[in-house]
Amino acid sequence: MAKEHRTPRLGIVFDYNSNWMGGTYYILNLLHAIAELPSVEQPRVIIYGENEAGFNTVKNEVKLKDVSYKKITNVFNNKLIVGVNFISRSIAGFNLFNKGPRNKNEVIFPNASGAFFKNVPNRIYWIPDFQEKYYPVFFSAEDLAFREAFNIQMIAQKFPVVFSSEDVKKDFKKFYPASPNPIYTLPFAVSIQDYSTINFQNIQEQYELNHPYFITPNQFWIHKNHKVIIEATAILRDKGIKFKVLFSGKDYDPRCPEYTDQLKEQICHYGLEETVIFLGFLERKLLLQLIKNSVAVVQPSLFEGWSTVVEDAKALNKPVIASSLAVHKEQMGEKGHYFDPNNATALADAMIEQLKSGVTYCDWNYIERKKEFARGFVSMLHEVVQ
Repeated sequence: MAKEHRTPRLGIVFDYNSNWMGGTYYILNLLHAIAELPSVEQPRVIIYGENEAGFNTVKNEVKLKDVSYKKITNVFNNKLIVGVNFISRSIAGFNLFNKGPRNKNEVIFPNASGAFFKNVPNRIYWIPDFQEKYYPVFFSAEDLAFREAFNIQMIAQKFPVVFSSEDVKKDFKKFYPASPNPIYTLPFAVSIQDYSTINFQNIQEQYELNHPYFITPNQFWIHKNHKVIIEATAILRDKGIKFKVLFSGKDYDPRCPEYTDQLKEQICHYGLEETVIFLGFLERKLLLQLIKNSVAVVQPSLFEGWSTVVEDAKALNKPVIASSLAVHKEQMGEKGHYFDPNNATALADAMIEQLKSGVTYCDWNYIERKKEFARGFVSMLHEVVQ
């Protein structure tokens, strides 16, 4: 009986990726949430990666009861095995010997593809969103083809798929109505590390924060829609309102390398160099301190899955002004402040209202959210294994 109900092992496919911090933070937040469960409820975690960078990040930042590392490789030193695999691939199309996991009590997450995971009996895939279906112009032909091929392969394998929102699940059913995959919806929650060691007064002096400020901690990808904030800021500046806007995040979009330069040109055009501040990619503790002391977080995206930015704001009990996407409304409900992402005047009005109210606190009851996320994920592991 004990063996039948033991907690499954969790294999996490994770290489630290600074070009997609949303995905990196998703994995770290998941593991942080699991680490807060009682030890008897925590699965043993194995980090699978092409190098140890992801594992070292997890080891240094997350207090899991049991975490180890395994390198993703299909290279064997034994010449006999190499030869047998060569013959096996030639005849049957696959390696007879494979170093990948085979444990029936282990679940691999997310997106375990490739020969290394060929013999894995239990997998769960994660799809954050279907942005490419709505804004294909933001992707190269190669990226679009890769995403579609990945989705088709995932559907053919019939493994479970988890979505972070009902909105994304609805899109999956819309674009792949014949999919036989079991489906889960599990909104993620974030974990906030101790940022009290960061002196806010020093930050104020460093960035000359002598006025109330809004913050947008997004990577500079074109669909994040920073331009509407700049336009709204120009409207407020012309009304004589004193405030600042902080942009943080890696200022490079591989799909549109000129995007950050376009934003900076727009700022110069409006004469907002002293009002809109680019901070670059920040240490997380510093970013959390800046969010905590802001007037509000502004999330103007044209498209989102389940926004990490919004979750960070909620975890810090901050108001959020967000684009009126269905997923944002699902994420925040009546506590969010919404605007048309193509209407700078509407955003300016929302920012004025926030400044006039002086309210910089919003109770999101976040501790319960983290527990729901962790226990929901572990429950999903049990269902997949059984």
